[in-house]
Amino acid sequence: MDVFFWRLFLGSATLLAGFTSWSLVCLILNVREARSTGLPYVILPCSLLGAPWLLSQPVVLPLLKALPRTWTSKWLPLLIFNDGWHLGYTPFEQVGADTFLAVSPGGFVLYTCDRHVSTQLFQDGRFGKPAHLMQVLNIYGPTITGTDGPESRLYRRITAPFFREDTLRQVFTHAIEGAQVLGLALNQPAAYRQLRTLAARLSLNLLTRICFQSQNQEDLIEALSFADLPTKGYRMTYSEAMHTLLDNYQTVFLFPRHFLGKINNHVEHRSH
Repeated sequence: MDVFFWRLFLGSATLLAGFTSWSLVCLILNVREARSTGLPYVILPCSLLGAPWLLSQPVVLPLLKALPRTWTSKWLPLLIFNDGWHLGYTPFEQVGADTFLAVSPGGFVLYTCDRHVSTQLFQDGRFGKPAHLMQVLNIYGPTITGTDGPESRLYRRITAPFFREDTLRQVFTHAIEGAQVLGLALNQPAAYRQLRTLAARLSLNLLTRICFQSQNQEDLIEALSFADLPTKGYRMTYSEAMHTLLDNYQTVFLFPRHFLGKINNHVEHRSH
C-alpha cells in the first residue's frame, strides 16, 4: 500500500511539474510576442477560460483574494469571468492605456475602450474571433457569437431583418407590461429575497415573446407567481430548464457534450 501511494505521489508530482514547465514556456513565448506588438500588457498566471483555472477557482480564488491587493490588483480582476463587467474603467486606468493585452500561457485577450479600435476590429476581416472558445454558446445550435468567418456573416445577414423599428417598439412595450407585473409580484411578502430570480424570469419571458413568439402575458404572470407547470413529457418548466442551464454554465462549458448527454438524472442533462 505504501508503494502504491508513493507511486501515486510521484506520478502526480511529475504531471504537475510537467504542466507547470509547459505553462511557463508558453507564457514566456506569449510575452515575447506581446512585446512585439508595442501594446501595453498585463501578465496573467493562467488563462481566463482554461479548464484548470475554472475547476480550481472555488478553492484558489479565496486564497488569492486574501493576499495584499498591491500584489493582485492588476491581474486578478481580469481572471474573474463573472465580475468583468463591473470593473468599468479601472483596469485601463491601472495599465494607463485605453487598449492593452492580457497575456497568459493560453494566449492573449485584447481589452479596449477605444471606439476607433473597436470599429477596426469589427470591420477589418483580418481580425477573427476565438470561435473554438465561444462554442459554449452553441447549446441549441450554431450562433452568431459562437461562429466566425463566412458562417457568422451568413447568420448576421439572416438575423439583420429582425432588428427593425417595429421589433424595438415591441421590446419597449412588452418591457413596460412586464415591469408592471413584476411590480405586483414584488408586493408579495418576502418577494425581495427572490428579486434576482423574478427579474431573470421577466427577461426570459421577454426574449421568448419577441424572438420565438411562444409565450404571452399570462405565461409571465404564472412564471412570476411560480405557478407555471412543466410541459407534457418534461420534468422541468421552461424557466427552470433555462435557469438551471445558465446557473451551471461552467459545467456545460467544461464537460464534453457527449458526456453530458449520458448523465442520468443530472440537472444539466434534465435542463437540456
